[in-house]
Amino acid sequence: EALLRKLWNSGLEMGASRLRTVPDCSSRTAAQAIPRREQIDELCAAGIAIPLDRDLFIHREAYEELVKATLDGLKAGESLDMAETKARTGFSRKYAIPFLNRMERDGWVKRDGDRRIVLKSEARSDSPSSKPALPRSPSSGLPNT
Repeated sequence: EALLRKLWNSGLEMGASRLRTVPDCSSRTAAQAIPRREQIDELCAAGIAIPLDRDLFIHREAYEELVKATLDGLKAGESLDMAETKARTGFSRKYAIPFLNRMERDGWVKRDGDRRIVLKSEARSDSPSSKPALPRSPSSGLPNT
């Protein structure tokens, strides 16, 4: 619970704008404030965090919400481009690309040049992000562990 609280406070939370990177922790201050890679890996293994890229992570529930927002109103076979993705997620191109790449790895979309073709637009039970939601602690709003 202490690890999750530390990560939550440092920015690994459900808000779509709160993507976290794993920075160089060579300075003492950064090493104290930011969770170590091993801790992030534990959260990924537990299904709480999802890696978008080597050093970019997002809370599982935020990822699920962003996938829904990205695919909202689209049917299998339809496509979306970078501008649509940025508008639907609020991400800059820097974050939209790893997000779309993760969606592709999870089977939601397939890249076709500069566009992404929607493969499936409803929730899937075999997706890594489909683990059951953690119950929330009433006092802190953090998931109970």
